[in-house]
Amino acid sequence: MVVEHRIKKTKTMATLGPTTGSKEKILKLINAGVDVFRINMAHGNTETNGLMIKNYKEACAEAKKICALLMDTKGPDIRTGPLSQKFQAGARLEAGKEFSFCNNYILGDDTKISLNFWEFPTIVKPGDRIFVDYGSIAFTVKEIQKNSVLTVVENSGVIKENKTVDLIGHHLDLPFLSYQDTKDIAYAIDNGVNFLCLSQVSIPQNVLEVRQLPGVVESGVKLLIKVETVECLENFDDILPVCDGVVICRSDLAVELPIEKVPQVQKLLIRKCNLAGKSVVVANQVLNSMEFNPRPTRAEATDVANILLDGADCCSLTNACADGKFPVESVKTLENIFLEIEPQIPYRQLYKSLRKPERGAGASITIQESVCSSAVKTCWDLEAVLIICFTLTGSTARFLSKYKPHSPIIAVTSSEMTARQLMINRAVLPLLVPSLDNVEALSEVAINYAKSLKLVKAGEKVISLTGHLANEMKVIDVA
Repeated sequence: MVVEHRIKKTKTMATLGPTTGSKEKILKLINAGVDVFRINMAHGNTETNGLMIKNYKEACAEAKKICALLMDTKGPDIRTGPLSQKFQAGARLEAGKEFSFCNNYILGDDTKISLNFWEFPTIVKPGDRIFVDYGSIAFTVKEIQKNSVLTVVENSGVIKENKTVDLIGHHLDLPFLSYQDTKDIAYAIDNGVNFLCLSQVSIPQNVLEVRQLPGVVESGVKLLIKVETVECLENFDDILPVCDGVVICRSDLAVELPIEKVPQVQKLLIRKCNLAGKSVVVANQVLNSMEFNPRPTRAEATDVANILLDGADCCSLTNACADGKFPVESVKTLENIFLEIEPQIPYRQLYKSLRKPERGAGASITIQESVCSSAVKTCWDLEAVLIICFTLTGSTARFLSKYKPHSPIIAVTSSEMTARQLMINRAVLPLLVPSLDNVEALSEVAINYAKSLKLVKAGEKVISLTGHLANEMKVIDVA
């Protein structure tokens, strides 16, 4: 069977920021193919982030499209402080020059900058290395002073406000949830955010701590974790069952690990998420050069292709969208790569590799997942071009997505939260309806919707699955 791809299946996440936060820009990004919008609460404030949320909602309504909204928590990290007016675009530092990190509030320049971690001078020693902005600039500690740490710049570069600071070889004993984090989470829930992405997760209890916060469970928000640290990698198998999905932060991992290990870690984590049926997003430096250039490098295009072939659900654009000169072009470039590479994915082999572990000795599988995996196999056997499922919580659609069908999945649901959350899952297209009471009538609605997207035509077969009632599957011949 030749797989005829009529729509992209891998999802696109775009970070909103100074260049993309307006309603007009968000509308352009939606029309270019963005599925999930991300706001990082480590940047901006309630006023600026609130305006972006308002613009996002208005743009979605105007475009008449379903998108999802994800918000990152700041987490227990160290960041650079503000710069003086003269250096608002960043301060240029030259290799070999001295530079100070201060623990008191100052306006920074090309000789010094403050940090949000007051104990900084007490935990470092001469010879330690400091990385700023995922290692784009490195420093060697020269001298510990009363309220600052004097360093030598290892390589020339630009230092900016609110960038991450990593101390190589040090474990910081900071509380996982700060007062600001709890406020941000409450704010996100009040504004109907679909995903919370938790920063600096290191143990399962971090995720459980967030679930216990007021309103988290009741809101239905999904909790994703950011894999950023060695501690998270070491405890990943215990963390995965308690979270709803994973974001692989390659830039952070490249600071914590030898850079040559990051590609194999990416592949391993994606594989584990695929087997567990958890959403997996690959982030950091995707099409990074498009922050300044209208076209990516060949290496960046190959990187995106490998992310797809590894099995990721979603690619996340960060700097290219938040601060870039070509955000719309970067989204269109991603989509073009998706459409070119997706037909080359060995779907049958993927299905077998995902199904086999579930049937191993001692393995258990739910009735719902068994029916969903069988539906994907039936799709192959009958050369069906589409799967339609009816779901309240989205679990049926997620199980279908887990087994990597070659055909798109239209997930019919009466829950707006479910519809938006399914935008992160590979191959899933949510269709929001008022009620799931009449499945027969809704099947016709879903097929007509698929026809409008040119996903199906008369004479082709469609697999229909009801997950909210009795996990029933049937085959429909499209009239």
